[in-house]
Amino acid sequence: MTGARVRRAATLAMVSLALISSLLLLVLQGSAGASPAPGAEAMSIDMDTTGNTATALGPRDNCVSVNPGQTLDIDVTIANIPASNPMIAFQFTLEYASSAVSIQAAQAAFLLTANPGSQLFDASDSLPDTDGTWTASVADLDSATPEVGFGVLDRIRILVSPSAGPGVYPLYLSDAAYVDGMNNAIPPGTLNSAFVAVNASCDTLPTPTATPMSTPTPVISPPVLPTPPQTTPATPAPPGTPVPVPGSDVLIGIDHDGPPPDINPGSLVLPVGGAGSISVVAETGGTPVGAAELDVKYDPNLIHATGCSVAFGVCNSTFSDHVRIAMATVAGVSGVAKIADIDFQAVPQASGCSAVTVDVIAVGDVAGDPLTVSAVSGTICVGSTPTPAPTPTVPPPGHPTVSPIDRTPGPTPIEGAPPPFEPGNTTCIENFETPANCDGNTSPGANPDLRTKLCVGWGPDCDQAPNIPSVKDSSFDTLISFTPVEFLPGTVNAPIGAFSGRINITADFGLLNNPCNSSIDLGFALLEGSINTGELIDPKPVGSTDVFKPLAVDGNGNGIPDGAERYPSFLNTLFANAQPVRRLFGTAHVQGSWMTWNIVYFAPGSHIFVGNDEMTFDESVGVPAVMVLGDPTAPPPLGAITDFCAPFLMDLITLGKTIDNPCSPVPISGANCPINNSGGY
Repeated sequence: MTGARVRRAATLAMVSLALISSLLLLVLQGSAGASPAPGAEAMSIDMDTTGNTATALGPRDNCVSVNPGQTLDIDVTIANIPASNPMIAFQFTLEYASSAVSIQAAQAAFLLTANPGSQLFDASDSLPDTDGTWTASVADLDSATPEVGFGVLDRIRILVSPSAGPGVYPLYLSDAAYVDGMNNAIPPGTLNSAFVAVNASCDTLPTPTATPMSTPTPVISPPVLPTPPQTTPATPAPPGTPVPVPGSDVLIGIDHDGPPPDINPGSLVLPVGGAGSISVVAETGGTPVGAAELDVKYDPNLIHATGCSVAFGVCNSTFSDHVRIAMATVAGVSGVAKIADIDFQAVPQASGCSAVTVDVIAVGDVAGDPLTVSAVSGTICVGSTPTPAPTPTVPPPGHPTVSPIDRTPGPTPIEGAPPPFEPGNTTCIENFETPANCDGNTSPGANPDLRTKLCVGWGPDCDQAPNIPSVKDSSFDTLISFTPVEFLPGTVNAPIGAFSGRINITADFGLLNNPCNSSIDLGFALLEGSINTGELIDPKPVGSTDVFKPLAVDGNGNGIPDGAERYPSFLNTLFANAQPVRRLFGTAHVQGSWMTWNIVYFAPGSHIFVGNDEMTFDESVGVPAVMVLGDPTAPPPLGAITDFCAPFLMDLITLGKTIDNPCSPVPISGANCPINNSGGY
């Protein structure tokens, strides 16, 4: 590179193929069929923070007496994380009585950041929180030494409502687990709940239960809700009258057709836009049911729950994709008994069938002893005949389900139909040096810049507010477009490292297997890259942290990242050693790890492989280019970002004339240059 900062003649570039395959590891997913990893002894609520630090715990208090209007801090703690499975992330849901308390603030910089080099990423629910459930999802993105032992996970500030009535209000933990360095999701051995006593004494406390408290009354002396029992997975309703699976104490299922209560096959059919009700019914085998906690789940893109009533308990006050039912009675219910009624409204203009599944959290008799349960799903159809309901997965006994509630659910398509996609694309002549859009010089020989927008869920011209619910379950794997041959020079004469464009990305992502409820903006400067397929650079080995750092750093100190100066080895694998004619390269540091982008151009009419797809392009349609995010040929790298979703917006500018790299050969003041890492990674 010369010292003069002038524009050089180079080819126009255009994104042609976006290859976004498996992006990042599902941290809270675990391996199917793997043996449970040894985990922490307990995750607990401590109502007194005295003695609690990042790496030590004082005595635990499970109750505190307070006055209406009072603010207090509590801790969620973890005990005895083994050295064999150290922690890199955690998650829990705190269920509380929204009529009595609210969550005002939370601080997670304790045990998870105890070791040097930690970088906290907190994707917990926003605060303040007043709806009765608050989910914490926190990860350490950049620690070389995961944490072990005892300490505080989250310090939470709660506010007692000035209008809270006298009574004892429980706080519960659910959906709790921590993640170890191998991305195993490990539930704690025990979950310890706690109580807030408002103008009341902590001397006589009820036994903690898993009852939801979104619309509670103060707990005075409820029956004991047992540890979750062994539960037979729910099955589709069989023909005829269902009967309990042999060995089950209770059968719980759906009544589609009203009184008298029974669990019956078939479905509730609603007209398009219509309304109707179902009942949740228990059939006991002689042992009365004293307490139960259930989730009734459905597809919110077809039907909405509009109301719920329970004879001996409560429902959650707001509905997303499930209704939480909690009942308790000293006398117990026996025989065939209705537990709850749920009202549904069909989504306007929607049609299809939704499974209505019963997830059993806990069921016990009047003495608090657990009962074995089998569950039967139901079906609600809107304007069509039913399809069989899927079989839900029931967690092992004694372990919470590590699958957070999706508060912004995407569509569940009717069988055989793809989910909504809604792609968009625009391309125009641009002048990179002005703030206006699409104002480039269209005169012959002017070497203008190109601006290309590609999107999913942003409208056909990529200029509308994103439609999140419609496209949440969609993304794209391969996109192919072409630049006319007449629009490009025959050869590329820009030096390696020359600045050739810019790409900005806006997308949704999920952390720790949570829904894609967070938005991220990425920016990449695009540099001319080497196309010498014999001079290669490798990422770090599979299983390492920050696997793309070798491509992002500047090993020889010349101001050009090594991933531009040498050809990434995985591109040879991806394209079966095909020879490109040009490559653009960019890096960005995202949530503690480096990401890479490669735009790889091939000659018109090329016959190439992209992964397992063999492609032969018509020479007359122009120059194909491939965009590659990360390394699609390798397993997803370790990380806390576990999903990458639509809506998605990419705004790419490629230059008609490249610009000298401000970092090479000598960096100019203020330039954002790559890290010189000649000493190793």
